[in-house]
Amino acid sequence: MRLPYNPAVLNISLFRLLLPFLAIFVFSGCGYNFYGVSSTARIAPAESLWVANIANTTVSPKAQTLIRRALYESGGRIRGLSPADEEKSADLVISGRIVSYALKAISYNREDKAVEYRLTLAAELEIRRKNEATPFWRGAMKGEQDFPVEKNFDVAYQHNAEEAAAAAVSRILAEKFFAALEQNY
Repeated sequence: MRLPYNPAVLNISLFRLLLPFLAIFVFSGCGYNFYGVSSTARIAPAESLWVANIANTTVSPKAQTLIRRALYESGGRIRGLSPADEEKSADLVISGRIVSYALKAISYNREDKAVEYRLTLAAELEIRRKNEATPFWRGAMKGEQDFPVEKNFDVAYQHNAEEAAAAAVSRILAEKFFAALEQNY
């Protein structure tokens, strides 16, 4: 017995068969790639990283430590870089300086007291390969984070909120650094 030929069923099944190939063709042709994955990656995942002493000319004594920690964490998470034991054994060395650390009140209550601040941190960073004096990428970046002030204006609470905001801004700067490096921006 011969089954009846139905062109609509054949077209739908042919479409379902070709749809994954069509999607792969379209996405590969438009230049789309996943974050951290690039055919022109400037950093190999197995390389080791050393974050040199970052000059800190600001009022924050902890900003340098927070940025160094964020660069190590983001380098490991985004690019798979492992921290080096010392600068001599590192494949890549990041250095730079913190340009500014600023706090600005951005909202006030009825008594005209600040209830929210914005922390802005700017840094100039560069990265170079082992035994090379010239960096292969250099740039300036800035990050901001808002944080609240406790309604009773507790100094300890404000200090803790400022430290948490500084850590968040440091992570933002580190992620911007690796994103700009990968995009060759």
